[in-house]
Amino acid sequence: MRKSFAAGTFTVICFAAFSLAAPSLISDPSPVKKVALLVIDAGGPAAAPPSPVRLAFHIELEPGWGLYWANPGDAGLAPAVRWALPEGFEAGPLRHPLPDKTDDGGIISFKHKSPVFLLCDITPAPSHPRGGAWEASAVLEWMACRESCVIGEATARVSLPADAVALRRGRTLADALAPRFPRPLSEAGLSAEPARAERSGADWLVTVVLSGPRAGEAVDFFPFPLEGFVINHPGILCRDGRIVVPLTPSRGAGSPPPESISGLVIVDGTGYELSTPVSPPSSGIALTFVNNPSLEVVS
Repeated sequence: MRKSFAAGTFTVICFAAFSLAAPSLISDPSPVKKVALLVIDAGGPAAAPPSPVRLAFHIELEPGWGLYWANPGDAGLAPAVRWALPEGFEAGPLRHPLPDKTDDGGIISFKHKSPVFLLCDITPAPSHPRGGAWEASAVLEWMACRESCVIGEATARVSLPADAVALRRGRTLADALAPRFPRPLSEAGLSAEPARAERSGADWLVTVVLSGPRAGEAVDFFPFPLEGFVINHPGILCRDGRIVVPLTPSRGAGSPPPESISGLVIVDGTGYELSTPVSPPSSGIALTFVNNPSLEVVS
């Protein structure tokens, strides 16, 4: 069953309320036209131990509709998957392409346009014979938005091993998709020092300093979700090789900063994956944050 909501009404406070609200049902056709599960990479050679098989969800949307990224931003819900796999098989996390960032009156969202491809690696059980037959079945839970937002789910399945034609198509698709997916930070010639956390009232400011010849070319930072924290997306700064992420602890003032921070550093339209630990805050230092690229440290 699909459910619809007015666009732009979501905030992080509302997420827990979806199960309590009484949203209106819609009779219009679903904005998700197609969900298929494809084999992108069948794994290593037959003589090798079982290696992950890469699958892709191929999702087609009606014109104008968008599907949310792993971090939806200030509104929306990220896709989730319920897998049905043979015993001992394990599914990795969904991997998203670089999303589009939108700012609707200070409400930041990260969404994908159609067609959307989400990747997932499935690791067979150690006891599973190489080349043996198996099936992956998945229920993809999604939220799509245009003027309104709709939640729904779709079932897709694929049987393995794939035939030669499907494998060739998978390899061709993998090559075509590669530029759309994030790359390691090192491929941009960049590295990141451990992040620094400092208090700003009841909030935390987490600062990451980038090193490398292209550090000054980083123009934005798309953070991955941080459990226990509300990310102030409009307040994120990325300038002159420095990233500042304001965080509000959802467990209340006095909560410690996150142990690490991760996300995508945007350089020349490409997302580069950053993950770095967060150093404990310095004692005796207070940080004053203003809504511009300057950060003043007061002893």
